[in-house]
Amino acid sequence: MRSKKTVFLIALLGIFSIGSRLDNGAVYSSVITPVNMYLYDTILLVSDSVAGIHVYSVKNGSAPAFRMRIPLRGNNGVAMKGDVIYANSYGSIVTIRLTGPSTYEVSSYIKGTPAYAMDEGTGLSCDPFGSPPAPVAAGSSGSGGSYAVFAVIDSYLYYLDGSNVVTLDISSPQSPRQLSQTYVDWSAETLYPTQKYLFAGGESGMYVLDRSNPSNLTEIGTVSHFRAYDPVVVSDTVAFVSLRMGNDPKVVQDEVLSVSLGSMANPYIISELSLSTPYGLAVSDSLLYVAQGYNGFALYNVKDPRQMTAVASWTTPSVKDFIWAGNRLYVMTFGEIMIYDVTNPSAPALLSTIQ
Repeated sequence: MRSKKTVFLIALLGIFSIGSRLDNGAVYSSVITPVNMYLYDTILLVSDSVAGIHVYSVKNGSAPAFRMRIPLRGNNGVAMKGDVIYANSYGSIVTIRLTGPSTYEVSSYIKGTPAYAMDEGTGLSCDPFGSPPAPVAAGSSGSGGSYAVFAVIDSYLYYLDGSNVVTLDISSPQSPRQLSQTYVDWSAETLYPTQKYLFAGGESGMYVLDRSNPSNLTEIGTVSHFRAYDPVVVSDTVAFVSLRMGNDPKVVQDEVLSVSLGSMANPYIISELSLSTPYGLAVSDSLLYVAQGYNGFALYNVKDPRQMTAVASWTTPSVKDFIWAGNRLYVMTFGEIMIYDVTNPSAPALLSTIQ
């Protein structure tokens, strides 16, 4: 009879085998279906629902370098700290350490409650298609787009698991330990972090979670809206929420909401901007990019959130989400990643395209 450990390893190998070869037998190193992205220092991680996690060095935005692909079934989000990547695989969390110039290691595997870690010595070392970038100092910070489902703040990892936000202690990066889980809403979809709060977006509302006790979050405020897809970004005391009808007849209209966070316990809608097919968002100071799917993307001045003013719009490419980091805008379309120089945000200049 096979031991539990043997069965577990077989299952884990199966999870990591998907994407290395698809139905036609071809080996893929290119992005196929990007669903999320995460920027950590000069490393860009792209979650691909078909092929796994793609790792790129974006130190040179004009010439991003493909480093490796980590095959992972059911992945739709990642985060990173130091040389450790945290990724989901259906309902489980996998901890992946970049170990050297040509290998990575699966150092732990967490499933359900309580957390389950792999026994020491059962890590999986694999030769990727290329070499990973050198590990980054643990003091560096990362950021996801508005569709992120992970957030790293200090020594804590937060991730969406169904209707709950789960809190993990990652002070020992390769051996995360579950601390708590906080119910949010059955429709929770996205997670946006600030230093003191987490903002969860769901189909029926935006939820404010207090980090006064970072190991055990507390929901302190909510703002309800019509049922819709709901990414959230935050700038100072204002949140911006995009609502898109999609194919749901219960959704009344496409729009972007500005929400006052003057009182975190009592957020309220300041204004509503009617805008066709809004997807992801990115905000910096008083400027807000809004992805509009196959209608392109647009830029708004939100200095006065009661009156969001159009600055510019572009009909191409088809955009789902962004990461705005300094003078760069990382744009996720439905099949590729594009990097723009946004020194002048109203005139983004394309630097490069990944696949």
